[in-house]
Amino acid sequence: MSADFEQRLRTRLDPLDAIASERTRSDNDLNPGFDNHPEQRPAAVLAPIIKRAGGWTMLFTARSVETPAHPGQISFPGGRVQASDANAVDTALRETFEEVGLDRRFIEPIGAWDRYDTITGFRVTPIVGLVEPGFDLKLDPREVASAFEAPLDFLMNPANHEVREAQWQGRTRYYYVMPWQGHNIWGATAGMVRALWESGCMGERIDRRVVLAMIALSALGACSRPVATVTFTVEPQAIAEVREAVRTFAASHHYEQAEV
Repeated sequence: MSADFEQRLRTRLDPLDAIASERTRSDNDLNPGFDNHPEQRPAAVLAPIIKRAGGWTMLFTARSVETPAHPGQISFPGGRVQASDANAVDTALRETFEEVGLDRRFIEPIGAWDRYDTITGFRVTPIVGLVEPGFDLKLDPREVASAFEAPLDFLMNPANHEVREAQWQGRTRYYYVMPWQGHNIWGATAGMVRALWESGCMGERIDRRVVLAMIALSALGACSRPVATVTFTVEPQAIAEVREAVRTFAASHHYEQAEV
C-alpha cells in the first residue's frame, strides 16, 4: 500500500480548497431511527498516514482520562475550530502539534472526506495528512495519554470493521469497532475510518446499499458462523432496496442459503 494507494487518495478525496459541505456522516449511520444530532460546532481532525517503509500506518491517540473532551477514548489528533484558524486544515495541524508535537514540516495535507457529526455536538472535518518518518512525538499529558499506529492494511479491510451494540438512553445503539493490539478504535473515530474506506480509496466508491447489506450479513458474526440470524432495522421506505442489496451481496459472496 504505497504509490497506488496515494494516487487513489489524491483522486478520491475532496481538494483542500473545495471541501464538500453537503456530504456528512454521523454516529447515526448505523442507527437511522435516532433523532438528529444537536447543533453542530465546527471541528477538524488530522488522519496522519505515516509512510513507513514496512507498510503505511495511521496514527491515533488515547485521550487522557483528565481531559474534559472524550476522556480515555481513541481518536485522531484534532479539536474545535478557533477564531484564529485560517481553515479546517489549519485547525487540524495546530491541534496535532499541540497534542502530540508532530511538526507541520513532516506533514503534507492532501485532502478531506465526508464531514462527521457526533452525538456530542461537533461537525468534524477529517483531513488526510501524509507523514514522512523521522519525526519525534511529544505528547501533551493534559490531553493525550498515549499514541499508537495501526496498519492501513488492517484499517482498510472491512472484515476488521466490527459492528457492536450498547444501550444508550434506554435504547439499543450500534457502532463500529476496530480492535488493534489491545486498542479499541470505536465510535466517531471508527466511523470516520469506515467512511474513508467507503470513499473509494481502496478502489471504487462503495454503494451505500451494499454497505447496509454488508452490515446486515456481518452483524453478530454472521460471516463466520455456519448458521446465524441477523436482525437489522432500516427505515420502511428502504426495505425493498436493502433486501435486494442483501440478496445481491449474498449471492456474489457465496452466502447461498441467505434468507432475507
